[in-house]
Amino acid sequence: MTRARKSVGRLSFVGTGTGDAGLLTVRAVEVLAACELAYVDPSVPEAIRQLIGGEVRVADDAAAETAKASLADARNGYVVTRVVSGDPFACEAVIKEALAASKSVVPYEVVPALSEGAVTASYAGVPVGPVRTEADLRSGGVIDFDALASFPGTLVLTVLASDVAATIEQLMASGLKPDVP
Repeated sequence: MTRARKSVGRLSFVGTGTGDAGLLTVRAVEVLAACELAYVDPSVPEAIRQLIGGEVRVADDAAAETAKASLADARNGYVVTRVVSGDPFACEAVIKEALAASKSVVPYEVVPALSEGAVTASYAGVPVGPVRTEADLRSGGVIDFDALASFPGTLVLTVLASDVAATIEQLMASGLKPDVP
C-alpha cells in the first residue's frame, strides 16, 4: 500500500513598513490576500490585518516557536504568511525564522517593506539624498554612536520620541557635526 504524499505549501515573510496599508508593495498585498494562514506580529495595524485572506494567528514572542509552527503548517500544504511590523530583515527574531525556513524543504520568499525612516522623511518633505545611513534605534540594544556620527551623508534615525534629545546629545558627544542633516 502506498501513501499519498501531501504537497508542501509555501511560506512568505511580508513586511508592513510604516504600518500604512496604502504604502504596502503590490506583492505584499497579493501575498496577504492569497494566504491561508497568517502569523502576525501583535503590532500590525487592523487595516493591514483586513487584507489577510486566511486565518490570522498572533505570532509567538519566541522566534523558534513561530518558525516551528509556520513551517509545520507549510509542510502540511498550507500557504502561510508571516506578517512582520516594519521590514522582515530589520528584526533579529524574524531573521532567525527565515534562517530556519532556509534549512527546510519549504519554499519561501521575503517581501520587503519600504523603509520607515525614509518614508517618514519623504512624507515630512525632508529630502534624504542618495548618500544616507538609516538605523532603527528603538530596539534597546547597544548603539555605536561613534560609528553613526562618522557615517557620511544624511542620518535617518528612527527613535522613540522620548529618546530624541538624548540621542542628539550622544551623537554630538561622539563627534557628529552640527550641520549633518
